[in-house]
Amino acid sequence: MDPTPIPSMSPDDQQRPLFPPVVVTAADKFALKVMAPSFVLLEVIGALGGIGWVGRKVGLFKEEPSTDGQQTN
Repeated sequence: MDPTPIPSMSPDDQQRPLFPPVVVTAADKFALKVMAPSFVLLEVIGALGGIGWVGRKVGLFKEEPSTDGQQTN
């Protein structure tokens, strides 16, 4: 069996960019500026929550018993 030849790229294909150019408007930049901090905040909160949950599972943090007015000695 012959290995199938790799088709050579024509100059036309080489000139064309792989992805269409992305146009970022001022509104997009403003939206990114406004949205990015909230996404970062959500990521941080999620990471902290994940660490706490994993820590409780592993036993790193002891889960505080809820005190509903009743104490057990």
